[in-house]
Amino acid sequence: MNEETKNIVVGVATLAVLIGLAALSFSPSAVKPTAGYTIYGTFSRVDGVAVGDDVLLSGVKVGEVRSMTLVDNYRANLAMVLDGHVKVPTDTGARVLTDGLFGSKYIELTPGGDEKNLQPGDKIGFTQGSLVLQDLLDQIIAQGHANRAKSATEKRDGK
Repeated sequence: MNEETKNIVVGVATLAVLIGLAALSFSPSAVKPTAGYTIYGTFSRVDGVAVGDDVLLSGVKVGEVRSMTLVDNYRANLAMVLDGHVKVPTDTGARVLTDGLFGSKYIELTPGGDEKNLQPGDKIGFTQGSLVLQDLLDQIIAQGHANRAKSATEKRDGK
């Protein structure tokens, strides 16, 4: 085999590998969703939560957010698919938490003590929406202004 033929073979092989990698990276995932069941939770706020976000129980991923819809009183209803082997009591609570200060959002389930478990299609009765950092900062600033005004009034009145 001469030098030119070797270069052509190496070039064709490299091109084939690159095409294969591109096809793999742009193809839909072959991972099938975990077989499980769907439960629902209605929250006052779900800022930052997205379809596909994790549902955790004791810090372990047990499911994911499947869909979000707006329901009565402008509340968000989340459909969460839990792994089939995970059973949670009917008095389980759910809350929206953030992974770190500015991290991604997820749903944390807090199991209760009831002996009955949630069934497919059941609704979680106890929910807590997401905390928005800007709202928290606004509350802290407002409290500081109120304390400063109260202190100034007390000084002025000689108390």
